[in-house]
Amino acid sequence: MPDYFTSIGTLLDGSFLQSGALWALSTIPGFPPIIQTVHILGIAVVMGSVVGFIAMAIILPIFKMSSIVSG
Repeated sequence: MPDYFTSIGTLLDGSFLQSGALWALSTIPGFPPIIQTVHILGIAVVMGSVVGFIAMAIILPIFKMSSIVSG
């Protein structure tokens, strides 16, 4: 593992962020599935953007700029 991630883990170990996350995960019913859902939706947004940019890079060179601008 890169030293960057190790240092972040060391900083968070024992911090109020870790305590708050552990408290939320252990006391709020349904919190883990909600966080997992938000995480999966975030990944889907990023992947959709990547696919969209790749599609634009493939499709846009096919058309002339004048036909795209004029409608």
